[in-house]
Amino acid sequence: MKTPSRNLIIESAKILKGELISEAKYVLSADEANWISGRSMAGAMKSKDGADVDLNADEPDITFTATSPSDAQRKCEKAIKDHINKEVKRDRNAVYQFNGLQLSLVDDKSPSSTQKNMLKRIIDKYDQEPIFNTSNGKGPSNVMKFINDEGIDEYLLYGAM
Repeated sequence: MKTPSRNLIIESAKILKGELISEAKYVLSADEANWISGRSMAGAMKSKDGADVDLNADEPDITFTATSPSDAQRKCEKAIKDHINKEVKRDRNAVYQFNGLQLSLVDDKSPSSTQKNMLKRIIDKYDQEPIFNTSNGKGPSNVMKFINDEGIDEYLLYGAM
């Protein structure tokens, strides 16, 4: 009988500890993320002036781990939603927008084109689109109309008032 190799012993130890062998760490980054609180949006709607909103900014790094491509897609979307919820402090009326969202690292290395394409649909869904902090990302139609009419979507995109 052959003696098991050192790598086999290490992998066996990981399995016994409950660690996953093929787990990968993903990092999403954005050039900028801007958001407006629900209270600020309500005040601007009451005064009918889009310039009354208080714009907040962030340069987020979102990290998650996954064991397979399908797991990475699920966890990517969950990590983005969790980040938004944390940043706006669970404000369901807040509007959030990522600018330049991209997959920047996988296991501390540059991602391959296959890895980028795997998450492309999810990243495109959240990049440069105003998102409400709701389960479906949509807000009331009157608020969306106000955002578009007053050019607030431009403020969120370019980060300046």
